[in-house]
Amino acid sequence: MSERASSVPRNPERLAERRRRQRKRLRIAFGIFCIALIALFIYGLNQSSVRVARIEIFGTSAELEPLVRGALSGRYAFIIPRDSIIFLPKTDIRERILSSYPSFAAVSIFRSGLTSISVRVTPRTAVARWCGDAYAPTPAHASTTERATESSCYFFDTNGFAFATSTEGAPLNDMRLYESFGALQSPVPRDHILPNADAMPNVFKMARELSTMGAIITDIYIHDGQVDLYADDGTRIMYMLGKETAAFTALNSTRDSVELGSGAIEYVDLRFDAKLYVKRKGASVNRHANASATP
Repeated sequence: MSERASSVPRNPERLAERRRRQRKRLRIAFGIFCIALIALFIYGLNQSSVRVARIEIFGTSAELEPLVRGALSGRYAFIIPRDSIIFLPKTDIRERILSSYPSFAAVSIFRSGLTSISVRVTPRTAVARWCGDAYAPTPAHASTTERATESSCYFFDTNGFAFATSTEGAPLNDMRLYESFGALQSPVPRDHILPNADAMPNVFKMARELSTMGAIITDIYIHDGQVDLYADDGTRIMYMLGKETAAFTALNSTRDSVELGSGAIEYVDLRFDAKLYVKRKGASVNRHANASATP
């Protein structure tokens, strides 16, 4: 009898059905486990022990905390709190601060604990003042009221970005730049970058170097690929943008004959290669061939 019973084959359909039920039960159990795990995770994220309660601001006296709090309010997909220390909306915080305070160059956000964050801002460095797109009178013939006032000028940084009216503080260079790059609004749009920003370091270097020859440059006017430097005595020095080294070398070679800072020179023209023209006040234009001849 035992021999006959053992020789009867099992029903393959019943065995397959049993395995399908087992796999289904396992999938259901795994799904319930995942749902419970997600629910537990969401519950944990909503606990006050892992949500931002304290905000420290460094690098400024500006009241930035309300902006940060605004970025932390609400929820992701109506479920996860935005003030969760794990899912900090750093990009939103950074954009809110920079859009409200263009004078800041960068914003860094750090977790300083399970319930606190630190926000550090880096102010922009003011290189000089931008005061419009046209320069009319020379300093020697203009009164203080005729020239651009500080309230009508804007500070710009090393990237050529105009970011704030220049009514407070002082830039690195006590010079005023005049150049066209579109109508400004208030506050200054963040996309307003000086078109010749890359050339600015050399322009200001040229202006500073001229002080070694007695010319104290106060105003810089860039137009049509040309740079006009105005000294405090009214002297105008002209050269082509990007040719600072050649222009200064040519002018420096005539240091003994062209007395900058004396108030006697109306303009010096360095726009032409190997030629230098000097016009003294009340006199005719003198040409310095190869920038070496004596007027």
